Amino acid sequence: MLLDSHPDTTGVDFGDLVQGELDVSYSEGDRLPVRMRRQDGSWSSITDTYWSRATYDSVLGEAGFEDREQCEPLLDPANGAEGDPVEPERRQRWHAATARPPFLIVSARRPLVRS
Repeated sequence: MLLDSHPDTTGVDFGDLVQGELDVSYSEGDRLPVRMRRQDGSWSSITDTYWSRATYDSVLGEAGFEDREQCEPLLDPANGAEGDPVEPERRQRWHAATARPPFLIVSARRPLVRS
């Protein structure tokens, strides 16, 4: 199982996370700038690598993995609903991840090889 930034949400501002630049098209293997807000409010930057959903599937398939699945988790809108004690700025950031998935979870199973 692996967790990576979602290739279909590059440039989306999730408030605490921005993966890639808005209106930039990325190709397989391109460098992907990622900015994350720290607990103290400052920002940290790293460089990731862009891989499409199709690439994950084909690479795992070529390596002999079966039962390949991709999951696109969204945050539960009820946890950031009006009336929740969450501060308004955090509620707004939460909303972005209820509509679009910031991450992609890929799972697969490699069959046992018996000799």
